[in-house]
Parts: sequence; C-alpha cells; structure tokens
Amino acid sequence: MRALPTTVYPAVAIWGYFYAVTSSPVCLYWALMIHSWQAYRIVKLRQRPWVTADLPTLLKAERRAVAQVFGFAVLWGTAPWLMVPWDDALHLSVMVLMLAGVMAGSTASLALTRVSGTCFIATLGALLSVWLAQHGSLTHTVLAVSAMVLSATLWMLQRSQYRRWLELIEARIRQEHLAETLSRQKTELEQLHQERSRLFAATSHDLRQPLHGLAVQVQALEGVLSATSQSDALVRMGAMVQSLSSTLDSVLNLYQVEQPDSSPAERLNAQDLLFECGVLWRDIARQKGLELRLNGRDLELVAQHVVLQRVLNNLVDNAIKYTQDGGVLVAVRLRGRSIRRVARLEVWDTGDGIALEDQARVFQPLFRGKGLASSPASSGIGMGLSSVQRLCTKHDWQVGFRSVPGQGSTFFVEVPVASDK
Repeated sequence: MRALPTTVYPAVAIWGYFYAVTSSPVCLYWALMIHSWQAYRIVKLRQRPWVTADLPTLLKAERRAVAQVFGFAVLWGTAPWLMVPWDDALHLSVMVLMLAGVMAGSTASLALTRVSGTCFIATLGALLSVWLAQHGSLTHTVLAVSAMVLSATLWMLQRSQYRRWLELIEARIRQEHLAETLSRQKTELEQLHQERSRLFAATSHDLRQPLHGLAVQVQALEGVLSATSQSDALVRMGAMVQSLSSTLDSVLNLYQVEQPDSSPAERLNAQDLLFECGVLWRDIARQKGLELRLNGRDLELVAQHVVLQRVLNNLVDNAIKYTQDGGVLVAVRLRGRSIRRVARLEVWDTGDGIALEDQARVFQPLFRGKGLASSPASSGIGMGLSSVQRLCTKHDWQVGFRSVPGQGSTFFVEVPVASDK
C-alpha cells in the first residue's frame, strides 16, 4: 500500500500523456484495464486473508498473488506496444523512463515474496526489451540491452532485500521466543522465591525458639553448677549457643535485605528503642563482665521498627563480642538543623579497635577482625556488619564508624526524625 504511488502516478502519467499526444482511444482502454487491476489488488490486500490462515491456505494465496503480479506486469508491458508511435524518439524516451521507474519503484514493495518480485521484474523487463529490440536500429538495440541489465540489477537488489526481510523475520521470531523463555523463567524464579520465603519464615520460627530455649537452659545450669568443674564447659557452651544465634541472625538479616518493603515507616520513640536494647543485652554484657550503658533522648524516629531494632542489635552484639574489658555505651544524639534533622544512634565500645589496614573492609561480607579468634563467643561468619550496611542503604540511612586501635570503636546509624518534634 505504501508503494501504491509508484504505480498509480506512472499509469496516470502514461495514458494521460499519450492520449494528449495521439488522441487514441487505446490509451483510455489501457487506463481502464490498469486501474481496474490496481483497484482489484487494493481490495484483496485490505481483506488480509493471510492473518489467520494455515500453511496450505497461505501457499494457495501466494500462488494467486504471483498470478496477479504476472497479470499486472503484462499490462505494464503492453503499454509501449499500444501507445508509442514507432518512429518517435521523444515518446520512446518517455515510455522507457516511466517503465524503468515502475520496475525500480516496485522492487521494494515486492521484496517480501521472492517469486512475485522475480515474476514482475522479469516479465516487464522482457516485454520492454523485446519491444525495443524489434525496431532493429542501433539505438533501440542499446536500449534493449540496457533494459535487460536494469532488470537483472533490480532482480539482484530485490533478492538482497528479500534476504534482509528474512533475517528481520527470523530475528523477530528469536526475540519472541527469547521473551517467552524469559517470561517462563521469571515465573519459575518467582515460584522459587516464594518457596524460599516460606523456608526462611519457617527457619526463623523453628530455629530461633530452640536456640532461645537452649540459651535459657544453659544460663540456668550455670547458676546451679557455677562452683563445679563443669562451669567452664557451660561457659563455652553458652558462648557457642550465642555464636550460633548470631550466625542465624546474620543469615536472616541478609534475607531481609533482599525483600521488598512490605510495611511503611512508622514513628517510634528513641528511649523505647534503647529500653528494648537494654532488656536484650544487659544480662549478656554482665555475664561477660562488661557494663552496658544507655543514653537516650526523647525523640520521635521515622523508621521501620523491626529493621532499626535489628540494625541496632547487630551493632551492640558486635561491640560486646569485641570488648573484653570496660563496657559498651548506646547513645542517641540529635544532629542537623531544623530543616533536615536526623537522630544518630551510636554504639561505643572499649575494645581493641580495628586495625588501620582492616578499616576499609569492615562492611565487606565475611570480614572478621583479628580479635575474633581469641573468643568462642566471637566466632561467626562475618556477615553482621555487611547486613547492617545493606539494610541502611536500602532504607537510605547513613552508616559509618570511627575506630582507634587499642582504644575502641564507635559505630553509628543516622535515621530521620519526625518534623513536628
């Protein structure tokens, strides 16, 4: 349909020009035939019979299309036989130019079907060459040979365009097949993700409870057997239980990082958050001979309670692990101006600090400081700080640390503060 002007305009120009020159009714007869054939093909194209057809129907439709193109080429080829006077060089030039333009213009539109393109170009080129050659003069012979060369050139161009169309169609089929494969794989991955979510949910429930119960029983036995020879073994057992619980927390934290946010940020009081931290960690710190101090302010934080509590617990757990003497301080400070204020949650410890060469790797996965090997309670997979950083990055919280070897470390997290406070 886009190539329609390349056949309609030359047809109108040919019969209009030659009727004006010769006043022969043959030009009008030819015009009626060519335009009727064009209208017939337009109607057939608009019916689009190939959209829902099967392969045998498509092959039959292709044969009909080739027959239509052949008839169309014959009609164009009869134009010089019917309209051009034998000895008029000017009219001869006009006709040759028009038919050459029709062949060239139809090459692109017929490139989708190799047989139709070959049929049209070969038929029209042969009729034009025969009509020129029968005149017998040198000029007509040269024009006949030129018409054959032009036909061969257009035929090769049409074949090249046909191959390009095939490559495009094959690429489109491969693209659709790849899209279908990716869609199927995406569905499978979503199913696996749901199964993994259920697995982690079951792990969180089924493993945390036994570990918590085991820790309680170990503490009870320590009180009963504190003066016996088994007390050291109980201390080591308690350290191992704590290490196992920390490792499980790290794995579940990493899983939490990968999950989309299912709940919006909420308001929580900083002092309530520190109170929960003290309830959880004060006895553990006391058993290790450390002092846990809390220094909070009456601030309304804007964060997901569970996530922020998990981050703070990781930092406090790390501080207790790395501290052998002294204590741990958990403080909340207000920073920034009234327009953009944040609460900085800081965890101070009096441990050995982090070596300068290790400070660049603190938040990397599987990082374990040199002091870890000296304490059974400090053994772990080294994912705690990595999960803290990933959780903070996910919620757009700033996280960082300061450490002086031999004097201790300070880790901090900055979270938004409610604007009306």
